Amino acid sequence: MDENKVVLNTAPVIKEFYSIDTRDLMTWEVIYKAYNLSGKQMHNEILALYDQMNLDLESNGLKYSDFKKVLVPDKNKTEACFIFDSEMTCNTSFYGYEILNKMLPYILEQEKIAVFIGDIIYTKPEGVILIQKELHNNFPKRDFSKDNMLNKYFVVYLNNITTNKMNQIKEKLSDYQAFVGAIDMAISCFLKDVLSVCIGQEFVKIGNKIITSVPEDDFEHASGYLHCTLPDGYEIIPINEDIYSTFLCYKIARSFNSNDILDQQFGLSSVCSNYIDLSGFTIEIEDEKLKNYLQTKKAGTLQQAGLTSLSKESLIKKIEEAINTNTLYDIRLRSNGVILFFTQIELITTNRKIRYILSLEVKVDEKKLRVITMY
Repeated sequence: MDENKVVLNTAPVIKEFYSIDTRDLMTWEVIYKAYNLSGKQMHNEILALYDQMNLDLESNGLKYSDFKKVLVPDKNKTEACFIFDSEMTCNTSFYGYEILNKMLPYILEQEKIAVFIGDIIYTKPEGVILIQKELHNNFPKRDFSKDNMLNKYFVVYLNNITTNKMNQIKEKLSDYQAFVGAIDMAISCFLKDVLSVCIGQEFVKIGNKIITSVPEDDFEHASGYLHCTLPDGYEIIPINEDIYSTFLCYKIARSFNSNDILDQQFGLSSVCSNYIDLSGFTIEIEDEKLKNYLQTKKAGTLQQAGLTSLSKESLIKKIEEAINTNTLYDIRLRSNGVILFFTQIELITTNRKIRYILSLEVKVDEKKLRVITMY
């Protein structure tokens, strides 16, 4: 047995970051460019903010580990986009409050969940047409072709829920005049790309605690930053904006763009004092792992996508093509210096996309990403 593999599997994790999101928080890019921060300096800045987050959570009866199920994708859970027509609400001036309060009882039934809200905002004509087509495919009885301004549609986006729960909520909302419908967002689409930019995380629910972003000088008015009215028994936990946006926001996966290169580098800086650019890395799958693990012990992993007959080279190519269309989750550093992370990829069969969770080891010196597991 390879002793190095034994060490990899047993060495304790000494640092773990479920999610680091710098895509839309400009603070990190600004200080990186303004002060020309080295990898070590960026590493120290991230760790300092991380330490402060842990102190803040502890003072409110929370632990960072409470957030893992909310921040790291689960293959057995999905993401759901609930769409509403703001022009059909009773109070069109404060439609966000009305809609979120309508959704709130169903959201509060979930033990741990991240909640995003916002309007669909996209103005480029070709993109608007794409979104109209996707909406029509999901709701064929509704005519979206005349909706050139899509911002009339308000979204409540939930993660960490089951498909059954999503369908139950759809049924309960069916008699609400403003409700258009819900879309399962487990798989990528253009609308999901757009939503990842134009909606924001309203709060995270952990048990009876509602965690939300609030300016540090206004914590006493935290309830005013929520677009809903909570029932008795729930505690609002205000968190500094930079801490919340960096460490406590779920990253909605989107098609890779140039801004995401820095996001990947900053994310890996949490466990490494050098910047790591994954764009030049190749995928490594050991022959034994491919045969005995992916194709035999977990044959269903590849069978459901019709990929069991693929050669190792073909599978590697498919993973490499997909690897930069997503985000990094659960970045870990083991005591032996090994860096690991999870990511999501989609492999395309003849008639559909199938989502996989991939665990990878970062082999910095060799510029390789070694597949640990795929399911």
